Amino acid sequence: MWTSTPPGASPGGAHRPLPGWVRGKEIMDAYMKKDAAAKQTGGWWFNAFGPDAKPLGVDVVKGCYECHAEGAKGSDLVFSKFIE
Repeated sequence: MWTSTPPGASPGGAHRPLPGWVRGKEIMDAYMKKDAAAKQTGGWWFNAFGPDAKPLGVDVVKGCYECHAEGAKGSDLVFSKFIE
């Protein structure tokens, strides 16, 4: 996982690190997928995988949605964005 202050981008092509960002210890890969059927989580499916690529079994309402709903209300629950 790419880390800096604030944390955000992840490896694997989804994001590129910003200048000054360094690769830190990988804790997890987190994924979001927009889907109106995911009503409990604001229209997003969340999932998280450990460095071993196994699902972490995170409570997505408590462990993902509540934080995104509080901290990223103005950006459709997304903390980071793609770099063009």
